[in-house]
Amino acid sequence: MPASSALLQPNGPETSAFKKAVLVSLLLHFTALFGMVYSPSLRLDPKQTFKAIDVDLVAPQTPRQPKPRPVAPAKKVQPPRPRPVTKKNVAVRKPAKAVPVRQSKVGIKRSLKNKTYKPEKAIDSALDRLARHVEKEPPKTDPVKAAIEQIRRKAPQKKNKVDTDSDQNKKNHSADTGGSSVDKERKNIYMHQVALAIQEKWAYSEQMAGGDQGLITKIVIKVLPNGVIDEHWFTERSLNTYLNTSAINAIQKANPVLPHPPGIKEPFITITLGFTPSGLE
Repeated sequence: MPASSALLQPNGPETSAFKKAVLVSLLLHFTALFGMVYSPSLRLDPKQTFKAIDVDLVAPQTPRQPKPRPVAPAKKVQPPRPRPVTKKNVAVRKPAKAVPVRQSKVGIKRSLKNKTYKPEKAIDSALDRLARHVEKEPPKTDPVKAAIEQIRRKAPQKKNKVDTDSDQNKKNHSADTGGSSVDKERKNIYMHQVALAIQEKWAYSEQMAGGDQGLITKIVIKVLPNGVIDEHWFTERSLNTYLNTSAINAIQKANPVLPHPPGIKEPFITITLGFTPSGLE
């Protein structure tokens, strides 16, 4: 019992011997592991064998160059001797003698203007020449005057057309009330001015009409007192969409037009416009 109790004691002689043995074993294993890692002689890796390389340390002999053959000396070329220049006797021409020019006396001519000029005959001859020139040339027409005359000729036709359209509008729209003859005249003049303002904005290529001049489209516009075109609608639409679009564009470009003249108390004025390839009817 005393021996077994000594073995079981933690600080007994046998326990200390066991600890020493374990410590020595750990030191030996650590030393062996360190040697295998850091000492190449203790490694178990297969040794690498390197092949022998033969190196010739003596440079190869270069072939000797052949001796140059003797070259015969070049013959000296003597330059040709210059030939003596013989001077030719050139005959020197003597300058011809200047022939004296005789100066002719120039007589001063006196003007006979005072003796032969007659103002009456000169005026008559100038008038005759001008009359002959006018007879030969055809009379020229002033383009500005011609355009003004053409507008004056078309103005009554457009005015009559606007008047008839206004009468038709009065029947269709009860909002247009009657008035005095002076107010009607002012209204007709105003409608004509609106039509001319839209005509100035008209732009249409007759080539797009295909040569058909019988096309027509009719549009009714509603003009407020301040001149703004509030509404527009078709009463007769053309089969050519380009003509219809050009009519709408002309109305939109001219909007707003002139305001209502004084004396017209209507809330709006309706105007029927007929558009053809050449413009308003």
